[in-house]
Amino acid sequence: MIPNITRGANFAGLVDYLVDNRDHELLDLDGVSSIDAAAGEMAAIASLSARVRSPLMHLSLSAAHEDGQLSRDEWMLAVDKVGRELCLAGHPRVVVRHRDKQHDHVHVFWCTVDPDTGKTPPKRWFLRKGARTTGFGAHPIPEDRVRDVPERERARRTYDFRALMRVQALCRRLEDELGLRRLMTPQEAARHRALRGPAPVRAPAERRQQRIGSVALLDRADDIRAALDQPNWPAKRRVLAGLGLDLEPVFRDTKAGPELRGLVIVDVWDRGNRIRASDLDRADRRYGLRQIEARHGPGVERLMDWWPKRAAEVPARPDVKDAALRAQYRQMLAEHRVDALHRAAERKALRARQKLELDRARNALNRERKARAQALPVHERRAFYSRFKLERAEALGAIISRHRSEARPLARVAKPSWDAFLATVRPDLARPKPRPVAAPVRRRAPVSQAQERPRAIQPPVPSVAVARVRSQPVRAAPVADQHVERVRSMRAEVDPEAARKARAEQEAEAARKAQAEAQAKARAEAEAQAKLLQLQMAWAHRNQRGR
Repeated sequence: MIPNITRGANFAGLVDYLVDNRDHELLDLDGVSSIDAAAGEMAAIASLSARVRSPLMHLSLSAAHEDGQLSRDEWMLAVDKVGRELCLAGHPRVVVRHRDKQHDHVHVFWCTVDPDTGKTPPKRWFLRKGARTTGFGAHPIPEDRVRDVPERERARRTYDFRALMRVQALCRRLEDELGLRRLMTPQEAARHRALRGPAPVRAPAERRQQRIGSVALLDRADDIRAALDQPNWPAKRRVLAGLGLDLEPVFRDTKAGPELRGLVIVDVWDRGNRIRASDLDRADRRYGLRQIEARHGPGVERLMDWWPKRAAEVPARPDVKDAALRAQYRQMLAEHRVDALHRAAERKALRARQKLELDRARNALNRERKARAQALPVHERRAFYSRFKLERAEALGAIISRHRSEARPLARVAKPSWDAFLATVRPDLARPKPRPVAAPVRRRAPVSQAQERPRAIQPPVPSVAVARVRSQPVRAAPVADQHVERVRSMRAEVDPEAARKARAEQEAEAARKAQAEAQAKARAEAEAQAKLLQLQMAWAHRNQRGR
């Protein structure tokens, strides 16, 4: 479960984002009468506080693909726990599930201003950066434990301090409780990276092959070399076209004009799948641009001279050589261009009309505001301005929503691709683009009450024992220790010398840490003794002056 938190103040766009043109399901309303009135009611509550700049908090919670569709009760359990963690329980909120993506996810909007107090949640105590006290992490310190933490190691912060880190830790506990796919915490991920070592570097062609299924051009190097060995550039291009490939020269801008610098082979199916011709070099034969032209016979045109005179269109793929299909596709492109020009002209005229209407509406509202304010006593005008601000936003929001609906039929339409055209008229020749396949849904059984693991947050030690606790090494969880020892033993079996060096480095690092802690402790004791001596001297001087 992955959370994301954003802040804002645009209540008018809340309904548009939640329900307009989206497949959605309303899961919960709290503190508002309806989804349509939520924006106005939340904005009215937010106006109670003049200091809050971003009274709207937006939380999105996304489940993994393999978790499938979560039930309403599961989502509401997660939302309620997040609300309590962020001190927003009881605040107005809207919870909506969207179905516009492959994974299940919900959106939660809170008004951070309390309708009863007109304020945001109060500040709470958090550990300072670098504090030696452990057991709280990014979470706030409970009120009954505040006195156990030294004052120099804690500070009061706002309710949303480290909000994302706190919600991420909460999501890890929810995954165990609901039996969802378990992600690693930042600490677990750091340990995993340390044990795994640096990740292997993959070539861009390999990543593209794994992502969309394109075959790396280096795997077809022999066929490409045979095409580049043809006697002239038109023959090379014809043979490459039979392989579904094309030539693409590389130019560099200079003061004298474009300068030809190299040659690239591209896949006509996937223009991002490309390779430099020089990458095809062998020990006995090189395929850079200069080496290819040096092997040409006398009278053969150079690429610089032949390229501007080549055929303007990309060569047809080997499986589609029907001239009638090509002509039909060009006709479709021409009709699309004409339609795009008409749409652009209509959009431009519509924008001009809408801008004029919106400016007139703003001016009329400003005149109405001035006239109504002049009719009121001076002491009532400030409250009137706050009320009229909401009325103005609602009126302009209605006009803007209508303008959007008017412009929607004139939206830009993507140019039809050759593959889409073939899929329409000749499905037998079309090549569908590979799509990622979601993993099958696998749900673990929820953790029972008896098997529920203890929380990661442990009560802190009393301040009187801080010095003793500091001298003790911090140990990880037993399961993590077992995993680390298992990995170390496997590495020792494979490479005993590397394991011995690793143990020596760990022992040296532990010795350095112990020495640093001893030096810090000695410095602290010396400073305390110096302060005590200074106080004693000041007291003696004061007594001497009294005599």
